[in-house]
Amino acid sequence: MNLSFVFANFIQVLRNQEIYKYLIPGAVVTLFYGTFMWSMGWLSADPVVNTDDLAWSAKLVYWFISGVRWFSTMLFEFVVITLFSPIMAMLSERVDSILTGGKYTFSVQRFLKELLRTIGILLSAFLFSSAVMLLWSMVSWIGDLKAMTPYIVFVIKAFFIGFNYIDYSLERNLVSIPHSWRYALSRPITMLLVGSIFSLIFALPVLGVMFAPFIATIIATLLWLGEQQKKAVIRKNKA
Repeated sequence: MNLSFVFANFIQVLRNQEIYKYLIPGAVVTLFYGTFMWSMGWLSADPVVNTDDLAWSAKLVYWFISGVRWFSTMLFEFVVITLFSPIMAMLSERVDSILTGGKYTFSVQRFLKELLRTIGILLSAFLFSSAVMLLWSMVSWIGDLKAMTPYIVFVIKAFFIGFNYIDYSLERNLVSIPHSWRYALSRPITMLLVGSIFSLIFALPVLGVMFAPFIATIIATLLWLGEQQKKAVIRKNKA
């Protein structure tokens, strides 16, 4: 990862006033998100429950409710990412243009192609992460490793979310989906960094929904551009 490139150019990107129009859709979704969270009663802190003191039937109910809550929250995050994907793809292009001068033309065909690609990647990631979490739930229950579950959930989500935001740059540079998966699996730290930034901002009450995709897209694009710049320097030195 070329973090020095990210730090050096992040402020430059934020100084461009045109990129803030990409926050408008997030503001609209934030309204629906706040309503959703309020209706589910999830804006308040989770009650601390000592399951050791509960009967088996009560434990099953508690674990079921916790599972439904986790699944619903993760599903909502993926829905937000999917809805924002065409807009964030355009934001990624704009960041690229600001720093490299590249020009990208908009077309309905490309818009739909990017949306379908994002849905395909997110769907496979969602199904895979759900399967891993189901397996982990059984392992943690057998091995009494429930204390590790929040960390496992965070890492799994962060990887796939980070992959989604990096993929905007991969798709723009005509990298196929199989090669995109190989790229992501070969750079897990990069995926985790971007996904962690998204998840941490997303966790902010209400407003996180608006800013998480925005910031994650910018950082993911800068990480990609920094890597390409580093490769170009290496090729130049070898020439």
